[in-house]
Amino acid sequence: MRETWVADAAAVAPSLRARFVLGRAADAAEADAIARENATHGDLALAEIRDHYTQASSALPLKTAVVLWLARDCRADFALKTDDDSFNHLANVEFLLRELAQLGRYVYSGWRMY
Repeated sequence: MRETWVADAAAVAPSLRARFVLGRAADAAEADAIARENATHGDLALAEIRDHYTQASSALPLKTAVVLWLARDCRADFALKTDDDSFNHLANVEFLLRELAQLGRYVYSGWRMY
């Protein structure tokens, strides 16, 4: 994602800062790999949550809360929560955000496809 749509978006919007939210590592080897990746890129936000996805339960609501907290903490104008299996047409997202910015209030938007 860093080399594809994040890079493309950064070219259009140089102030863009991408952060990748991860839950707790499953084991020491994974924790070491995450630490090395974060040392290289510096764009991981590590949340003390169990990162899981099952039919009965998911970390998505917690990760969404972390994204909102990061947006507030980083004084971001906008926050986009997405996943690696999602495609975001960033030109459309940018257009929508510019239009919504004129409203001067918080907006939460989402679309669930089946």
